[in-house]
Amino acid sequence: MTDEPDTLPTKSCSSTKWSLDQLIFLEDCFGDSKTLRAGIDDIISETHPAALPELMNNILYYIDENESLEESLDAQIRALTERRDRFKKQAENLRETMKHVFNKFSLTKLICPLGTVSRVTKTASKLVIEDESAILMQRPDLFTKQAPKLNKILLIDELKAGGDIEGAKLVDSTTIAVRK
Repeated sequence: MTDEPDTLPTKSCSSTKWSLDQLIFLEDCFGDSKTLRAGIDDIISETHPAALPELMNNILYYIDENESLEESLDAQIRALTERRDRFKKQAENLRETMKHVFNKFSLTKLICPLGTVSRVTKTASKLVIEDESAILMQRPDLFTKQAPKLNKILLIDELKAGGDIEGAKLVDSTTIAVRK
């Protein structure tokens, strides 16, 4: 007689009748992390200890899949951001070309099939700071005082040295390492 049951549940959750796949799908579609957490807790509580490696392997599969999707989405976001920036720069260059044409031919208004282009009067002057330290030396009254900022490095050192500071504490966290 062995300690192992006839079947080792690894993905199914009898109390909810949901598989790990279905729980992941629910969270992905609806952001339902409470159902995912509760469902996985049920799966873990109903899993025979001998089946834990298979269960952990299934969870690792989803971690790998999610990390791959995240990397892919990051790459797509970078590519689309670069493309958007190219379109933006191209539109700026074309506007500059229009300004050049208006200046060269002393135009004030031009009616085109797609729209009317008009020379707009000069906008408000734009501030360009060339040397902030020179301004500080001449006119310190133009600078605002900064609010005090907490030096977290000094605070951590103080707490590590055993200091008791109300409103702050060091908290240890646990992480899981996965080697591949």
